[in-house]
Amino acid sequence: MRNINRKALASMGLGLALLASACGRGADARSEIGSRSPVTVDAPVSSPVTVESPVISSAPSSVSTTTADTSESAEPAPMYISTMVHMEGNWRDDELPALFMAHVEQIRLAMDIFDGYDAKLTVESEIPFSTAQLESGINVMQELLDDGHGVGTHCDVGFREDLMPVEDFAALLVERKSLMDELVGAENNRGCSGAGGANDWALAMDLAGFDYVDGLVGMHYLSMPEAERPAGWTDTYIRDTAFHDQAPVDLSQSIHPFEVADATDFVPDENGVIVVSAGSLGRLDTFAEAISGDDCVRSESCPLTVEDVDLEIEAIEEAIALHDPALVGKVDIYLPASIFTEANREVLEYFLARVDELVQQGLLQWATQGEVYDAYLAWNS
Repeated sequence: MRNINRKALASMGLGLALLASACGRGADARSEIGSRSPVTVDAPVSSPVTVESPVISSAPSSVSTTTADTSESAEPAPMYISTMVHMEGNWRDDELPALFMAHVEQIRLAMDIFDGYDAKLTVESEIPFSTAQLESGINVMQELLDDGHGVGTHCDVGFREDLMPVEDFAALLVERKSLMDELVGAENNRGCSGAGGANDWALAMDLAGFDYVDGLVGMHYLSMPEAERPAGWTDTYIRDTAFHDQAPVDLSQSIHPFEVADATDFVPDENGVIVVSAGSLGRLDTFAEAISGDDCVRSESCPLTVEDVDLEIEAIEEAIALHDPALVGKVDIYLPASIFTEANREVLEYFLARVDELVQQGLLQWATQGEVYDAYLAWNS
C-alpha cells in the first residue's frame, strides 16, 4: 500500500491551523442504571431497530481471500465497536499546566471506567496536548497503551486551508504525527482522525505516514466534485451545516472499512493508499439533542443522559443489522474528554453495560481504531 518515500517530510514544520474544539458538559443520570457485567475479550439514527440474528462472535482464526466465501459454512467477518476521544487543536495544554493536568485526569478516569467492562478507548492527540506531555514528562498516551487501549493523531487541520501541493498538506500532518511518534512510537501511531477539507487528504495522509483515517465527517467531501457528494452538498452547505455530519452518509457503506487511492470520491479502489475506517454514529452526550435539534448541540452544553445512551444503542443495533458478514464492520462512538467526570460515571457505565449485552450476544467486539485496521488487513489479505 505504500509506494512513496515519506521520511523526507519528518523534519518539516509548517504553520498551525486549528478547528473549533468540542467540549460537552456532564449531568447525573435520570433513571436507574444497569449493573456491571464485565466480559473477556477509536447522521444520528432515531428509529428503533430490531436485530434478527447474531452477526459475529470472534475475529477470523485464519485470513480469507479478498473475495469472501459467503456460503453458510463461512466464518462471518467481525463487527467492532470503537471510540474516539480527541485532544483538540485549539486547547492550551502546552501553555496552562493546570488545564493539561485536568485533561490527564479525565483520560485516567476514562480508563478506570472502561476497564471495568473490558471496553476499549482510542485517544487521538493534537499539538497542544502532545507537546505538554513531552515537556512535562507525563505520558498518558503510553499509559493508555500499557492499559490495553489505543492512541492516534488528531489531525485538526484542513477545513480552513486553501488548496496547496499535497506535499505541503502532508507536512502539516507530519507536524502533528511526529509529536505522537515521539510519545508512543510510530508503530503505535498509525491513524489520523480528521484532516478533511479541499485538499486531497488521502494522498497527504499516505505521504505523512498514516495507514488509516478515522473520524470522517462532512468536511471530507470538500475534496470531491459535487457529483460524488450527496445531493445538495455544495461547499457552502458543507461549511455552514454538514461539516460534522457522518461521512460517508450511507451507513451501510460507512460501517465497512475500505481503501481509496485518493480523496476524489468514497468509491473503494483496488490500489488504495489509505484505509477509510469510518462508522461514526455520533457524539454520545448530544445524541438525543441532535435528533431534536436542541440549541445545546451547537453550544456544546448538552448534559449526558440515559436517553442519549438508549438512542445511541438503537443506532448501534441498526448498524449491526446492516453489517455484511463478508466484510469487516465497525461502529464508532465519539466521546469528548469532558464527558469523563464522576458526575457522568453512572450514565457512562449504563452505556457500557448496554454495549456489553450486545458483546455477550456475539453481535459486537470492542476494538481500538488500530485493531480494526489490523482486522481489516487480515480479513482481506
